[in-house]
Amino acid sequence: MRPKDDPLISVVIPAYQVEDYIEECIASVCGQEYTNLEILLVYKKSGDRTAQLCRELARQDARILAMECSEGGVSASRNMALEAARGEYIAFVDADDYVEKNYLRLLYQYMEKCDISICGFDRVKPDSVKEELLDGDICYERDALLADILCNNAVGGYLWNKLFCGAVIRERKLRFQEDLSVGEDMCFIVSYVREIEKGRYCCRPLYHYRINQQSTLQKMYTTGVFDRGKLSNMKAAQRIAELLADEGSDVERAVSYRIVRTSMWTLFNLLKCRHYDRTLLKQLRKSIRGKCREYCRNENAKALEKISCILFRACPILFWKTAALMLRLLPQSVIRRYVSC
Repeated sequence: MRPKDDPLISVVIPAYQVEDYIEECIASVCGQEYTNLEILLVYKKSGDRTAQLCRELARQDARILAMECSEGGVSASRNMALEAARGEYIAFVDADDYVEKNYLRLLYQYMEKCDISICGFDRVKPDSVKEELLDGDICYERDALLADILCNNAVGGYLWNKLFCGAVIRERKLRFQEDLSVGEDMCFIVSYVREIEKGRYCCRPLYHYRINQQSTLQKMYTTGVFDRGKLSNMKAAQRIAELLADEGSDVERAVSYRIVRTSMWTLFNLLKCRHYDRTLLKQLRKSIRGKCREYCRNENAKALEKISCILFRACPILFWKTAALMLRLLPQSVIRRYVSC
């Protein structure tokens, strides 16, 4: 029996081509210690059994509402769920991930006297697990929270390690930008945090983020075919800069870091796919102009990223040839140690 005063939490879960993971994900959400939930499972038809499994899972638990989204991508699915959500609080879970049984209970407890709570998480690969945690619990003021969302991987612009206040989303009519295929989550979070004053961070790995080898990003690496849809990440970074144009100096520095980091992320993806595009390289170089110093001063940038930023800004063609050679020669373990793009 749940306490009568537990408010309703809406859990939004988009599902597409996740037949291998969806049952584990839903089991972890249905098995929460916090039980007053509605689970908005939004599926899209695909070539696997995802849609069928979603409907079957909804029949097994009355808290699950399975909805079909016939058009658009993940943003359209989340927007459909937000239209239907009744919860006082709203959480987002990816259908190929899973959560600890105290995930929602602790996030709810950390919402006391604030409007967003955040938890640690880990990245799960078939052969390893890597925790992403800050050093301890934190009470955030708005500007400091914005800076860590933009710069710190342990907080990040991810939806799934956060709990949101439904009233803020409804009153401000916040929705996901459906023309973005990458970066739409960070745009949403930044828009949300602009409307609040405080947040809290729980230093526990409550969310398990699975590195799905079937995701479009991972497929891009394995096939070597660059997905130009990933360029929307740069568009998202620019929109974030526009949203935060009137903020203080700390946020301004964090925005500069985010623009450079997004550009370097794009650059490293181009390199991994060996996709040489001179026009795009010029665009990337232009985007980091005047921001490299701030990027290199930020403690979240890794050593090789800083060196790459400076060299690319100075001579993009020479950098491309050198970096392409290094990616072929250096072990992947070395690259992962010094590059987080």
